[in-house]
Amino acid sequence: MDIHIPVGSVICINDKMKKTLLYAASGTLAAIILILLGLSGCSEATPPWGCPPALMWDGRMYYWTGESVEETEALGDALGEVLSTVDLSQMPEQDGQANMPIGGSEVRACGGESIAVWMNDSWVRFELREQ
Repeated sequence: MDIHIPVGSVICINDKMKKTLLYAASGTLAAIILILLGLSGCSEATPPWGCPPALMWDGRMYYWTGESVEETEALGDALGEVLSTVDLSQMPEQDGQANMPIGGSEVRACGGESIAVWMNDSWVRFELREQ
């Protein structure tokens, strides 16, 4: 059954209709958010806040693990520093670029397929993951 309402008409909506409209609007909003996140350029599974925290170094993507690196571990030579940052909604695209606010932080080799970044007064491990 189609209902045709002339433009400019006044419509009274009851509580049941309000709930129906609210559910329809929330479903549409959720679909729009999912589409936008899909277009954001993240190649990893996207957490609610954007792309996974990462650092591009020597053309390879290293991902933040949240693990502290003890100075007694095999911290290698200094490699350089984080040169630029982008928003967490994007993935780094240039060497020395991170998508977290760590610009200017020192980067060191950390054995195996990891690097360590000096942030918040400690060394934090970033691990290589091929895309």
